[in-house]
Amino acid sequence: MATRILERVEIDHTPLKVVVGTDAGPLGQPWLTVLVDYYSRMIVGFCIGFEPPSYAVIMEALRHAILPKSYVRERYPRIANDWPCFGIPSKLVCDRGSDLTSKDLEKAAFQLGIELDFTPPRTPNFKGTVESFFDTLNDQLLSSLPGRTFRSWERRADYNPDDGPLLPYATLVEIIHLHLIDVHAQQRHPAATKSRLAMWQESAAEFPPALPTSPDELLVLLSKTVERSLSARGLELTGMFYTSNDLMALRTELAANNIASDRLTVRYNPWDLGSVWVLNPIDRRYIKAAAVDSAVVGMTEYQWRVLRRAVREQFDAPEQVLSLATARNSIRDLVEQAVNKRTKKRRVRAARFSGDFQSNSLGEDDRANRRSDTMSGFLEDTAVGLPCHESPCREDVAPDPSLPPPLEADDSPDELDVDDWDVAV
Repeated sequence: MATRILERVEIDHTPLKVVVGTDAGPLGQPWLTVLVDYYSRMIVGFCIGFEPPSYAVIMEALRHAILPKSYVRERYPRIANDWPCFGIPSKLVCDRGSDLTSKDLEKAAFQLGIELDFTPPRTPNFKGTVESFFDTLNDQLLSSLPGRTFRSWERRADYNPDDGPLLPYATLVEIIHLHLIDVHAQQRHPAATKSRLAMWQESAAEFPPALPTSPDELLVLLSKTVERSLSARGLELTGMFYTSNDLMALRTELAANNIASDRLTVRYNPWDLGSVWVLNPIDRRYIKAAAVDSAVVGMTEYQWRVLRRAVREQFDAPEQVLSLATARNSIRDLVEQAVNKRTKKRRVRAARFSGDFQSNSLGEDDRANRRSDTMSGFLEDTAVGLPCHESPCREDVAPDPSLPPPLEADDSPDELDVDDWDVAV
């Protein structure tokens, strides 16, 4: 039971019963992650895309749930009502999936003051509110959309959703917003005589939602956590080095205080590897450090792992040394080819790698622009010796001789196989 908003919030994932596509053909069924406030039954946040359930998806959904939805009116002028839901939940109810029992979620919840409540195995009724929402969404909304799928082969008969017509991904995201704000929120609360929106507004007037100090602080607290050593070259994370003037000053400060620098806490955003945050063990403040290679700005962890694997497995022969920039350009070309493949798995992996079909709505335009700039500028960038993206970077960082030199623009590698993109994150 709950007596106010955000006292109990349920979270879960589901593959949507609809296939989205592009002009090139069908892509597949995106995943939807939602957070439902139990008291008002309002959806407080969501994340939709082709990234399978993981902490990265939970991080985006939580960030979307906690921050105000000020983007809605400007981005979606068709929407008539406001979406007033925001604030830090008191309790987060979730199942025992590996993404929800991760140490990253545990640390983020502790620092935000969120209690994690795990349901017993095989008891979906313990978070029946979110399960009921998924059923309603699939039956009432998605069943009327082009590209819909069916739960049983009897109802499907000889219908194939891949044959089209298909909704574009951006249109589906807008439809989800319209349904949540102008339909779901306006409907009657199942246990009261008021609408879900009215229940939220009345409770919010009595119990104002709590917010973090700033969106940037929330991003750091929700980011994934690792431990790394600090050397003269900076910090290494999955093969990429990060450095800044403040980070090098920290190394000197740690040595002066006789504090080891081999187990520093580092936080990074899996949706943008352009920078990391390092916890200063002396004053407990985070120091921001930028990637030495500015080409990773806006790049996701999955994209980076695919690229590293391609370079390591396909192009590590001494006579065929390939720069990271050229590898990215080749994979980008393959993405455009793979979305037209008949194999569903290949299309979904290509959509996941492209990054253009993943959104939690907050800042999606900025992230898409950064991603587009990064992807389109592969051959102009080099793998080493690049200027840093942000001012904290050291200007005197020397190129790493262990990394391959850049190739000329007309060098082209062999075609990469999308089937090799099943990289664990």
